[in-house]
Amino acid sequence: AQEYEIYDLKPFFNSIQFSRANFVLDEKRGIITHPLAV
Repeated sequence: AQEYEIYDLKPFFNSIQFSRANFVLDEKRGIITHPLAV
């Protein structure tokens, strides 16, 4: 991401596209989860 000068991913994690795709950011564990991957 830094190579593309992307430093803040919070807007993406809070986006409608992120939640509509059923992804969940687990900030405590530092991972992104998806129901099909569990």
